Amino acid sequence: QKMALSICRRLRDPLAEFSQLCNFANDVLNLPWGLLKKFVASERLKECLYEEFMTRVNEVGVDLNFAVEHYHYQSMVQFVCGLGPRKGDALLKLLKQNNENLESRTALVTNFKLGSRVFLNCAGFIRINHARDDSLNTENVQLLDSTRIHPETYIWATKMAIDALEVR
Repeated sequence: QKMALSICRRLRDPLAEFSQLCNFANDVLNLPWGLLKKFVASERLKECLYEEFMTRVNEVGVDLNFAVEHYHYQSMVQFVCGLGPRKGDALLKLLKQNNENLESRTALVTNFKLGSRVFLNCAGFIRINHARDDSLNTENVQLLDSTRIHPETYIWATKMAIDALEVR
């Protein structure tokens, strides 16, 4: 039954499923990567795989609310630039303990005491999908939180959108 679930998750979201194998036991190294795998040092292979996971996770972004709700998705948080495994786990534990959904990226600094430098590094790679959560207070919702746009540039993005609409 676990194997069937894993296969379904692998088809639906392969990045989330394979990132679970990046753990202290280095299960990701046990996958059959090809016939020439034995010629590559395992540390070098691990380093390259982790770098690729970090690149892909940051391209896609991680929805923290979804990660808190779904255990199989939590392993992706360790690859968010600026967080890493320790800070990512601590952030997920804080979100679970407070038992509330994250309403905005800036709440990471105000409510969850994430340092300003860490926030600046990871904010562009964290997503908050407001469409999934009906319980959010609509007054505090920032629609740009579900995009790759960094919170520092929300003002510019808003001005660009307004200017684009005024061109007509």
